[in-house]
Amino acid sequence: MKSVLILMLIGLSMITTVYGVTCMQGYDARSSWVSRNEWKKLQCLADEECLRGDGSVSVTAYYFFTVSATIQIGMCRRSDVCRNDTCEDISNELWIKFKKEFYAGGIKDFTLSSCTLACCNTDLCNKQTAKVIQKSDNDLPQ
Repeated sequence: MKSVLILMLIGLSMITTVYGVTCMQGYDARSSWVSRNEWKKLQCLADEECLRGDGSVSVTAYYFFTVSATIQIGMCRRSDVCRNDTCEDISNELWIKFKKEFYAGGIKDFTLSSCTLACCNTDLCNKQTAKVIQKSDNDLPQ
């Protein structure tokens, strides 16, 4: 009986998920044609931190019109990935999201014209803009 209890405790400890910070997950996209704001709080895994991205995009849809938009994104990212993310990496994810949610496949060109990314590791820290997060990281003692 004792060995069964020990095995059950070991099994439970193996499936326990350890959580870390809470981040804002989602996006805000604004243009003359589209306005979407979809955010929620998400508990990240222990090895993740919050990513914030702010940028401007130019989208050509259905071959004949171009729309400029501002976009903000937030998500949980593995710490080692987050600190090495580039705007190009995030642009690929945004391309997929825009195609799926806004234009139903009618996007013919998607260009990220400006971008700032920042990672942080306190609860809801990515509510701030990427530039504010970057500045607060630079203000920390080395």
